[in-house]
Amino acid sequence: MTKADPQSPGELFDALNSIAPTDFEQLVAEILSDENQALVSRPPGRDSAFADFVVHREPKLFVETKRMRQVPSSILFQAIGLREQVRQKIGQDADLWLIISGELTTGASALARQHGLSVIDGRNIVRRLTSKTRGSLVRALLTQGTTPGQDQTIVESKSASLLEALDQIKPGKGDWALYQRFVGDLVDYLFRPPLGELVLESSDESGRNRRDIVVENGVEGGFWALVRLDYRAHYIVIDAKNHKEGPTKHS
Repeated sequence: MTKADPQSPGELFDALNSIAPTDFEQLVAEILSDENQALVSRPPGRDSAFADFVVHREPKLFVETKRMRQVPSSILFQAIGLREQVRQKIGQDADLWLIISGELTTGASALARQHGLSVIDGRNIVRRLTSKTRGSLVRALLTQGTTPGQDQTIVESKSASLLEALDQIKPGKGDWALYQRFVGDLVDYLFRPPLGELVLESSDESGRNRRDIVVENGVEGGFWALVRLDYRAHYIVIDAKNHKEGPTKHS
């Protein structure tokens, strides 16, 4: 087997966690479109702040994707909050699924069961691959972010979707969760790869200090390698502040 010719379930699982987040989104959209025989698109207008995709069926289904090998509880809390906002705006019959390339941690798995959140993990995706979607995965491995195909418009619209989502988020406490999700998606889109795993709401051992977003920096060359070597920045720490005014010295 070569890097671009995964065969076994384990190799396909590793492939899912090697492609770019936008390629993973494209693959998920293709699988959902084939399985539901329905249009899958970026959510329009205000809905763009809630999730990556909407499946146009009844009841309406929103889909949040994460290309992460280990998905912690913080991601589950975010998805649960997004689902509640979707139901408040669209209706109680609307749903939100979390689709991930990897696996849930033990705590995240318990949280999903407790709140009845539908999660499709990477092992499940591997079982759902058809010859067509497996081909899309192989192309993503070969091209690493420049995958051609019939659903390429989904990836091409990512930047426009991010801009639209930002435009729909109101400054202040009311939309802080949506803004944090937006910043995480923006970091995903701009910097992964080459940066590694992204963790939301990471706390230190004492629990006193919490960071909104932490991204692993194991890059071997270029700008991020210089940052890691010169400043010992093995992790990039990002705080998302949904303030109307600029940050103050103590914010």
